[in-house]
Amino acid sequence: ALDKRTGKVVWQSEAEQGGLSTPVFFDHDGTRLAAFVNGPTLHAIDVASGEVQWSQPWSPYADPVIMDDTIFLSSGSSGRNRGSMLLKLGDGEPELIWHNRRSNNAFQSWVVIGDHAYGFRRSRNDDLECIDLADGEAVDVSKGLDSARAPSWAPEGDLLAFEALEDGLCDVFVCRPDGRECRNVTHRPEAWDGSPCFVGAQHLAFLSGP
Repeated sequence: ALDKRTGKVVWQSEAEQGGLSTPVFFDHDGTRLAAFVNGPTLHAIDVASGEVQWSQPWSPYADPVIMDDTIFLSSGSSGRNRGSMLLKLGDGEPELIWHNRRSNNAFQSWVVIGDHAYGFRRSRNDDLECIDLADGEAVDVSKGLDSARAPSWAPEGDLLAFEALEDGLCDVFVCRPDGRECRNVTHRPEAWDGSPCFVGAQHLAFLSGP
């Protein structure tokens, strides 16, 4: 850690294998902490002193997501850390709430909106998944589709739109926040439709080309 005014080193940790995720800052019990991933371990570090508060075996590339007193993690690892997990913060080491070994990813960070996490599962089809944060149950939003991408949420949070390939054609799909009731809303075989964006609560704009 450096003093941003002078560049002076405030503290420096022992040398460890570096990670690819970004440090995430959060407050817990009146202390400002940062979640760092070094090699196969997630550390919670006191940003003022550099002291490690707790460590959790993990090897994600994606950033951890902090939500009040919980932390959501996802990893593309093929070992025991494979999948996603939710931790509860308390005194000392965090408590494991659930571990879903199916919903793994590579580099993309998941997005948490309301009671669900959204991300792309590491698979042949780049499946767009929705995870219920209460129990870790996952729904394959883009089931049967290929190359799902470009998700967009409605202003009221009641709909999710994304683009995907169906029968080799790119269309725009809309579903509920929990990933259910997914439907194709373009159905235009003569055009390539994608990059959806909600315009207000009732309209959806998208790009279209030959």
